[in-house]
Amino acid sequence: AINTNALADRANISVGSVYQYFSNKEAILTALGERYLQQLIGNTVTALQQDVSGLDFPAIVDRTIDPMIAFERRHPAFSHLSSAQDGEGMLAIGFNQIDREILATIHDLLLRICPDLDPTQGWQVARVTKALYKGMSYLIQQEREIEKAGGDVNVVIIDMKQMMVAYLKQQLG
Repeated sequence: AINTNALADRANISVGSVYQYFSNKEAILTALGERYLQQLIGNTVTALQQDVSGLDFPAIVDRTIDPMIAFERRHPAFSHLSSAQDGEGMLAIGFNQIDREILATIHDLLLRICPDLDPTQGWQVARVTKALYKGMSYLIQQEREIEKAGGDVNVVIIDMKQMMVAYLKQQLG
């Protein structure tokens, strides 16, 4: 719903300066999406690849999920850009590639936690774990509406993290 005039105004520059660097609004959104993708890679993969040896499931979930939640809160436009992709174009390809990379990194994390995990079960647990995180991501997008209704998204995220911990304990022992 944003236009180049509003973007220029928000950036305190002239609309002509915007067009000097970007041909249209879509080019701006693509550049922003690419920037978010790079930040997401650094943030999420780093969170998932950290050493979690010796930690219990609640600590593992907190240490991996909290940086991802913080990223989404710092960059609310990221969720809108990623959900708006329809599977076409370079940005959509990038989001899909990152999505697959995150799933593989979750799978690798699960194998580090439980080296004897059956690979097929590992992929299933990785997919469910990723889906639980996507639920938290959705709640972050709805944070204002939840608060207007008298709710507290942080409490709901804690509940979802507890669900993730219980699921991991059940599947991984």
